[in-house]
Amino acid sequence: MTPNRKIPWFLPLILLMFVGYSGYRIWPGSPGAPPVTITFKGSTMGTTYLVKLVGATLSPQERSELAVSIENRLDAINQMMSTYLPASELSLLNANPTTEPVRVAKETFEVLKLAEQVSQSSNGAFDVTVGPLVNAWGFGPKPRQPLSNELLTQLRARVGYQMLKLDPKTRTVAKSREDLSIDLSAIAKGYAVDQLGLLLKKAGHTNRMVEIGGEIAVSGINATGSPWRLGIEKPSPGGRRIQEILSLNEGALATSGDYRNFVEIEGQRYSHTLDPRTGAPVLHQLASVSVVALDCASADAYATALNVLGESAGFDLAISLNLAAFFIIRQPNGTFSTKVTPEFEKYRAIMGSEPQGK
Repeated sequence: MTPNRKIPWFLPLILLMFVGYSGYRIWPGSPGAPPVTITFKGSTMGTTYLVKLVGATLSPQERSELAVSIENRLDAINQMMSTYLPASELSLLNANPTTEPVRVAKETFEVLKLAEQVSQSSNGAFDVTVGPLVNAWGFGPKPRQPLSNELLTQLRARVGYQMLKLDPKTRTVAKSREDLSIDLSAIAKGYAVDQLGLLLKKAGHTNRMVEIGGEIAVSGINATGSPWRLGIEKPSPGGRRIQEILSLNEGALATSGDYRNFVEIEGQRYSHTLDPRTGAPVLHQLASVSVVALDCASADAYATALNVLGESAGFDLAISLNLAAFFIIRQPNGTFSTKVTPEFEKYRAIMGSEPQGK
């Protein structure tokens, strides 16, 4: 029989320390741990938003206050630029039965001024006065109308960015026609992304990512200490897969495509991207175009303009303006090809890992 020996009092403590050490993990916030990422998410502008802050140290109260500030800023922009809210500044401007100048908020004027610049540089491929056509085709707040060539001709006469007069001195907007209708859906989300970025920058958050409905802007580094990796979707309606990954420290990415939002009329599939010059949805083979820019509003607007122009004219414009643009083109056999401008090349990342932007 083995003698009964007393276990030293310190042995369990040693064993406990060993077990604790062998299973040790670096907890968030401890020395050597990856920086903490704080996430905010919600709904806005008929879609969703996502904010990521890397390395932020916020108390529960500070986090709650920042969440309220984010929501308030998004609500304020929506109250200015929504076509779905009858009392928004834009809806009231559209409904105003006069051609007299109307003073608007600083933010609304900034968006309209940028839209004018993109319209001029794209020869009208981008045009925020496309509102009547958006509604007629069923892509706006009103139900789709029975379409005819006569009706489209009438609506087309109400479209033209030159009929919108902007006065920077008085910050006023004047419509050349009383029935002119403005739609900012192709630029407002990008602008809202920029505004949240400014809000977070003022709050001292250097490493951040803001995304609204697929339009995205980043600054600084992600939780691994590397540039943000942003994914461009493969234009496949059946599922979400990544076509391209970008590496970005500072800037914005926006995509305009025909594979998510469309209508079917008498068996014909129509893209939600309308050509303001013809009054009809685009019919070319460009499935999507993505643009990288310093600000998301510009990326948003130019992505739409290039998408309207198509794979040839759009690519030519992107080259002439030195835009960083990525084109995905639908081929007759069901596959896709791509075209890339020289400016875009410097943002391409090595494939093989998931994007971290979303």
